[in-house]
Amino acid sequence: MEVYHQTDGQLARDTYKQVRIVAINKYHDLALLHIEDKNAPKFKFITLGSADALTSAIPFLPSAARSASNAR
Repeated sequence: MEVYHQTDGQLARDTYKQVRIVAINKYHDLALLHIEDKNAPKFKFITLGSADALTSAIPFLPSAARSASNAR
């Protein structure tokens, strides 16, 4: 498994080979993994929520539609 850490605006890749699958939810394409490598850091946890409750402050316009509207 590869994990990308961001430090000072740069991404650094770490590879972990000792990973155990704890749980899988095939309906949501989600897996809970336990990294068992000895050199693995303690990762912060996140709370999962519903994407349906999210809103965007920036209107979404696909790039093809932007190109078409700019050509007019």
